[in-house]
Amino acid sequence: MTEQVFIKDFIYELICTESRLTMANRAYYGLQNHMKSRIISRNTKTLLYKTLIRPVLTYGAETWVLSKQDEHRLSIFERKILRRIYGPVMDVGRWRIRTNQELYQQCGENDTVKFCKLSRLRWAGHVIRQDDDDLSRRVLLSEPGGKRPRGRPRLRWEDGVEEDVARLGCMESSRPKPGRMEETPKGDRGPPWAVAPLKRRVDMY
Repeated sequence: MTEQVFIKDFIYELICTESRLTMANRAYYGLQNHMKSRIISRNTKTLLYKTLIRPVLTYGAETWVLSKQDEHRLSIFERKILRRIYGPVMDVGRWRIRTNQELYQQCGENDTVKFCKLSRLRWAGHVIRQDDDDLSRRVLLSEPGGKRPRGRPRLRWEDGVEEDVARLGCMESSRPKPGRMEETPKGDRGPPWAVAPLKRRVDMY
């Protein structure tokens, strides 16, 4: 019984964005002295964030089902740290807070939400390329029986993957265009998004 409770708590901490935000916040406050230091450069502080805080925040992000509220909370947390790192800016003789766009231009990388979605796409591609008897692939392609409860259906992990793939423009059509994508070589073609982009590097957003 104790092992079951431990496993249940571990899975909850893995997939719950609120839990990951709490742990990342602890990691951030553990580095407060470094973030406030005037001796450490901004580039070093940004590197500390990317290597010590963001991995804690996005651990297990490949399996997350992100709602708009989750995305908003992740973005707020990240911008809080970036504003601490880069500080205000002088504009027409007055100090002002940097805009969100200015923060991400200074950071020079995708924000946390995009980072999580790209990780989810990488994991989806990894699973769909597995052998037909692989457990993770079988679970992904399975269709559980039973009836859904009344009301609006819950947001599923696959819904997020389909949305991201459609935004990329790689959703499978009746006949893929030559030289751009090919069907998965497995016996079961899988869901509509199970296609592999070829010879083209696509910017996700």
